[in-house]
Amino acid sequence: MVANNPTLQACLETADAIESALNSLGDTSQWPADQALRHQCAEFRQASRELAQQKGLQQFAVAFIGPKNAGKTTFLSMLVRLPGLKEQLAQGEGLEGSTERIVWLSSHPLTELDRRVEESHRVTPNDLVNLGCHYTLIDVPGANEANRDRAEAALRALRAAHLKVLVVEARTMEDAALVDHIRGADGATILPVINQIRPGTSDEDISGFLARLKEALPGSNILLPLRVPDFQLAGQDEDEQRRATTDELIHRLKDVVRAEHLDELLEPQLLRLKARFQEEMHESLTRALPATAEAARQLHELEGGLAPQALERLLGANDRDRAVIAGLRQQLRALYQQRTSVLFFPWRTFVGLANLLHGALEKMPLLLAGSLPSLVSSTMTAVKNVARDREFTENRREGLRKHAELLVKESLYPRVDHLESAIRSDLRQDVRSPDSGRHELEVEFEGLEILQKRSSELFQDVLESCSPGRVATHATGLVGLGIFWGIFIWPFIALYRDYFEAVTVLVNESAKHDVFPTESFAMIGTSFLLAVFPMLFWLLLVLSWAASKGRALQCLRSLRHGHQTIIDELNAAQLLRVRAHHPHLQACLRLFSRRG
Repeated sequence: MVANNPTLQACLETADAIESALNSLGDTSQWPADQALRHQCAEFRQASRELAQQKGLQQFAVAFIGPKNAGKTTFLSMLVRLPGLKEQLAQGEGLEGSTERIVWLSSHPLTELDRRVEESHRVTPNDLVNLGCHYTLIDVPGANEANRDRAEAALRALRAAHLKVLVVEARTMEDAALVDHIRGADGATILPVINQIRPGTSDEDISGFLARLKEALPGSNILLPLRVPDFQLAGQDEDEQRRATTDELIHRLKDVVRAEHLDELLEPQLLRLKARFQEEMHESLTRALPATAEAARQLHELEGGLAPQALERLLGANDRDRAVIAGLRQQLRALYQQRTSVLFFPWRTFVGLANLLHGALEKMPLLLAGSLPSLVSSTMTAVKNVARDREFTENRREGLRKHAELLVKESLYPRVDHLESAIRSDLRQDVRSPDSGRHELEVEFEGLEILQKRSSELFQDVLESCSPGRVATHATGLVGLGIFWGIFIWPFIALYRDYFEAVTVLVNESAKHDVFPTESFAMIGTSFLLAVFPMLFWLLLVLSWAASKGRALQCLRSLRHGHQTIIDELNAAQLLRVRAHHPHLQACLRLFSRRG
């Protein structure tokens, strides 16, 4: 992995951003935790660079790790062909057989070795077993190393290797210190080697050990373990077992080399190192800035809750919100009218009139009869319905945006004032100091355009799906037309018959020109009312069905579910966020965020 790898740059930028945020809080001279936090950032930078740069290595690196006297060096020597080099490696039991220094066997020159605790042996590719590529071997001191310098160097070497061969004796698998030792290798590819398995060691014991490894290293790729029995107790020949173990170890390492690219082996470990640093820094900051952490937590909750709260204001808190139900029913009636063809005269006209007079339909017969009080009352009702419908339509188009912006003003400003007080308290700043001055807050809600656009589309889709279809709309309209014209057409037929007879008489006998009915308009008006009343009764039934409360509730539930899905998707993609331009607020949101 090269030093300018994007993941490495992201790690360095994360540490820089945290330090920059600390600087933005103001004067931290009286704050005891300042130096410790900055030292933690510096250590993370160094660890990230060491992991990415690999001491200048450009080849596959295999580290043998585990407790003292577990057999790490013995297994490493299985990959060494040069007899003289094997003799230089510490092998055996007790202190004399323990690895006291980090030993690097590499054909590539190494940089930045700590000569106090590290040594390197230059080898040629022919000195090592062929794995299909040039590689470096690292012999790491035991996990229970007491010397501090060697232990720290061992941890650095442990991180540096592409593949970690974890060698552990079967009788020490329960040692919790071993798991703690390799936590720094989370994200790495690890090949467990269970050595000296004695009769009586069950598969459950080994499975339990592997389960603890996976729990401690959730980001690591834990390979199937290489099991090596205790040849003395198993009654096997030592040389034969060593050859079989060597063959199996070489085979397993070749599989890793073939399956993975060098950078692909280190990338997960670098990502886990970054994630672990963010988690540890979050815990340290929470302890050091308790009041600020609580204020920042409330702001985080506010950021994620603004859109759902705006949705609640738009669609109501529950299914019993009468205003929302009434608005949806009005929208369903309007959609029914839109779907009715203009050729359906006068059915469509009365559908529109009924929509205008919703809430005063009982006065329509009096209105048609010419009642002046009914005319005034119906006009006022129509004006109110038009205004209410326009308001609901406007809410469909811009409601979420307006409610969200209002919530920002109502909720965010008081929280920022509380945050300022918490920062001064945690940093022990004097209220009268220059750094404690009030900063202007500017807020913008990112993603509102997308949310509002998808909300409008959702409204249209839900209303379309919940309202009667075009076939049902046309069918009910045809029934209404049939009722009206079935009654109203007969006087017209009689009137036209008399008209043509009168024309005939007038042509033939010009003196007799008064045979045409003189009361035709009264007859037509009476017939119209007789035809309208049954059609109105049918219209009431149809509109009650087309805009029923059940349909409105179905719309409301679908809208709530659909909006919540949209909000969740936008939040997951981090597209729906509050951008508050305020130095202290931005610093705290950065410090107490676990996101990269």
